[in-house]
Amino acid sequence: LKIVNMQFDSLLGALKTGKIDIIISGMTTTPERKKEVDFTEPYMMTNNTMLVKKSEKEKKSKKANENL
Repeated sequence: LKIVNMQFDSLLGALKTGKIDIIISGMTTTPERKKEVDFTEPYMMTNNTMLVKKSEKEKKSKKANENL
């Protein structure tokens, strides 16, 4: 097993050309990516969170605030 650190934007190309055998990364499945490669079932689900300093909380957009 050889683990190689690569730039995220080169991962799919490297997999498709055979430079690497697998990708181990936090990569969202999208319809475009599904056309290029096969994904396993997700092994972990995560949520994104926005953090702001308390002193700047009034600067949050209304749209972002509605989704909280």
